[in-house]
Amino acid sequence: MATTKKKQGTKKKVRRNPRARRAAAKKSPKARASARRPERKPQGRRRATPRAATPASPAVPSRDYRSAPVVELPSGRLSANFELSEFTRSQTASREGIPNEPPADSIPAIQKLVDEVLQPARDAFGLSMNINSGYRSLELNRAIGGSSTSQHMWTAEHAAADIEIFGADNLELAHWIEENCDYDQLISECYDPAEGPNSGWVHVSIKVRGRNRKESLTYQRGEGYTPGLPPL
Repeated sequence: MATTKKKQGTKKKVRRNPRARRAAAKKSPKARASARRPERKPQGRRRATPRAATPASPAVPSRDYRSAPVVELPSGRLSANFELSEFTRSQTASREGIPNEPPADSIPAIQKLVDEVLQPARDAFGLSMNINSGYRSLELNRAIGGSSTSQHMWTAEHAAADIEIFGADNLELAHWIEENCDYDQLISECYDPAEGPNSGWVHVSIKVRGRNRKESLTYQRGEGYTPGLPPL
């Protein structure tokens, strides 16, 4: 029996009229949204606008400690890391009952020493600074056998302190002050490298009026004072 094969027909591609395609596109939400966008015009390369030069910070005027009013600071604080009470503590004064309060007109002098020497040195080393001896009243200075011209007896003209930094070499501290600060007198006292970096202490003083001497000395027991600091 003969079978009849059906011819499979090929699908013909239906070409849409261009006008119909455009009409269909107009009905599309995407097309409508794009139609609302304004046509961007090609832009040329933008020229960089030169930046205005940043004005230099005005120089900070130096403080005139001679005319600075005596201001009672909160809790006797002189700076971020120093309080007035650190400079008036004395075991001898406590044991002997000796008054050791600095005169009011000497506060600008110790403030200058803190601002220009002690606080900058503490910041540079990043370690706590110990005040071994600060202010000495006349009676206290006599009791400990201090010099009659000691600048530890603060006045409106000068102030002094004996300092050290635990964890740092005291000779390095003295050299740092010599190279970076204005001071009247700087003394490396009783420093002995054989005893380690924390041996001895540093004496430093400052004047309020006139030019500081920038005098550096070394003191050793039994030898007295010699000019200059020991070499590092």
